[in-house]
Amino acid sequence: MSNVIELEIAGIRAGLEITDAALSAQVRERYAEFIVANGRPHTHVRVAVIAGARFVPPRSGPWAIETYRDGNHLIYRSYYDAAWVNLERGYGLLELAPESDVENFLRVLYAQLGLRVGALLLHAAGVVKDHAGYVFFGASGSGKTTIAQFARELGYTVLSDDLVVVKKNDASVRVFGVPFRGGEMTDAPRVNHSARVAGLYALAHAPRHRLAALAPSDAVARLAACAPFVMAESASARCVMTLCSDLVARVPVRELHFNRDAGFWRVINEMG
Repeated sequence: MSNVIELEIAGIRAGLEITDAALSAQVRERYAEFIVANGRPHTHVRVAVIAGARFVPPRSGPWAIETYRDGNHLIYRSYYDAAWVNLERGYGLLELAPESDVENFLRVLYAQLGLRVGALLLHAAGVVKDHAGYVFFGASGSGKTTIAQFARELGYTVLSDDLVVVKKNDASVRVFGVPFRGGEMTDAPRVNHSARVAGLYALAHAPRHRLAALAPSDAVARLAACAPFVMAESASARCVMTLCSDLVARVPVRELHFNRDAGFWRVINEMG
């Protein structure tokens, strides 16, 4: 068996060269739905497991992830893992402790790789209903998991309750499932599926369900605020804003006011 595990997410391929047997088995199991064979990855990353590795001093608060661009190089650091990737040439190195895993690094990597091909990693719930994709985006606590839970109860396909990729596709936009979990639906499957986006919805709590129009500038700002790992650097931030403008020009973006029951689908259906 090859040491290289090749993942394809939203059409973007990354190869992980892993010689550590335990980590290789974990990655193959966790990301099984997204593993492809006999391809040519856009980026090849050698993964080295190092006992006792520590990269960021422990501190209180949210889990620390440090990431920035140095020219063509993506730099990533967290408590137990660190990496650099030459985005232009498509190769890099990830070092991590045995108690760590590759997931946070992959999130950062795919957020950056996506920008190069018109794709945005977005904090959003993704739902496929009647072959159409619906993307509900917002900050933590905005209701993404609630939306996803109602969708699953109704028999719709849930791509995620926390992260999806939205990607330009000619004059339209597609939403893709990703293998990352981070929301509250820990039992949700990692669905390798995509659909053409019918609507993008900025979430807002309200006493009754309704849709409100968003000015294009507001829609762009709301989308960009939900793009993780790519807004700290000015060059990446400019790319995000341009991409969000393109998305808004292709797909309706509305504010969805909802009161945490499944009746919000009625107002979406009525809008067509």
